[in-house]
Formats: sequence, structure tokens, C-alpha cells
Amino acid sequence: MFIQSLGIIDSLKLPVLVFENVEGFVNHAAYDILALQLKRRGFTLHQKVYRAEQHGGASLRKRMYLIATALDAPVELPQPIESTVDVWNDIILKHWDEIKQRDVTDTKVLKDAISSGRARIIDSSKKIAYSLARSQSQDPKDAVVVERHGRYYRLPTVVQKAINCIPDTFDLDWAPIDKASQIIGQSICCKLHEKIMISVRNHIVEAAKKLAKNLSPETPILTA
Repeated sequence: MFIQSLGIIDSLKLPVLVFENVEGFVNHAAYDILALQLKRRGFTLHQKVYRAEQHGGASLRKRMYLIATALDAPVELPQPIESTVDVWNDIILKHWDEIKQRDVTDTKVLKDAISSGRARIIDSSKKIAYSLARSQSQDPKDAVVVERHGRYYRLPTVVQKAINCIPDTFDLDWAPIDKASQIIGQSICCKLHEKIMISVRNHIVEAAKKLAKNLSPETPILTA
């Protein structure tokens, strides 16, 4: 849909844009075309692949962010920090009553996943969770599962939300469990996203301050 987005950008004269996608998008021809078209429109680009656990997240999720700006102000993107997350104690044990109801130890899919090495297992030694699969609820071989005392368990949606740092206020009760899981599985890490958007907001504020300083006293200023 990036081709259609260019028309929206031209019509609305948007000064700052934020694109988020899978990390592999930067290696796709679509990214090259998008970046070229944005530069032709006068945007300066700031692109980076971020790891959620380096920005307060609870998983190894990687996402590409592209900030395109036409404003005259620096863009200070968030820098990695040392993780203090403990997914086992902070998330798994907290929701153990829900998790223990979803025992998948004896299923063929789980046995095949373990034997093939594709299973992604959270146990008591893990501080950070694996990145969730979009098809998590369909029990694929690469689904993230919990192991405790030799038994394996599927993640309920409340745990999936916690791993992606999605606030409790984000309501998914209206969706069937498999659809809710798909939404969560392909979502952002909210902790990482918040830090990105704070950087973008700071950039806009600095540009506004700079613009206001350069305005003549006679120039009318709109206020909220």
C-alpha cells in the first residue's frame, strides 16, 4: 500500500511520517522505491531495525522503523539500554493459573516441534521471550510455548499481550481467540513503539520552537 500512501502524503502535505514494518522490508525493492520517492519530496530519512528487548520490551521482536521528516530540527532516536525484564517472574508466573490450563505436552505438533528443534520454549532460565508467531493460536511448530516441570503449555492471549507490552486497556474480547492471537502476533512492541514516538514528538516540538523563534512579531500565531 506504500504507492497509495504517497498520494495521501501529497494531498495532506504531511511534514513527518513514521513507517513500521518487518526487518526484512529494508532489503525489498519496495523499500528502495519508497525511500527514493520520499527523498524526491524533500524528506530526510532516518531508518533503523530495533530490537524490543533493548528498549524495555519483553521479547526478541525486531521491527524496522523509518522516520521521514521535512522539518528543520534534529531527530534523536532512542538508544539501546540494558534490559531489566524478567519474563519468567514478571509474566509467566504472574499468569500461571491461565497458562496451566493449556497443556499441549502430548500433542503431535509439539512433539514434532521439539524433535525438529523448531520449538521456541520459555522456561525458568529465560529472561526474554521469543518473538511471537502470527499463527500462534494455530499451534505451528515454531509457536512460543512455556515449559515447567517437564510439561509444555500454550500461551493464552493475556500472556501474548504482556510479551508484546500491550496495555490491558487494549480490548480484544470482541475477537475470537484465534483472531485475537493473530492481531497480537503481528503487532508492535508497545514499549519500543512508545520510545520511537516520544523521539518523533520531541523532533516536532523542537522544529516548532525553532519556527516560532524565526517568526516576526507581526506574524499571527495559531494556538490550540
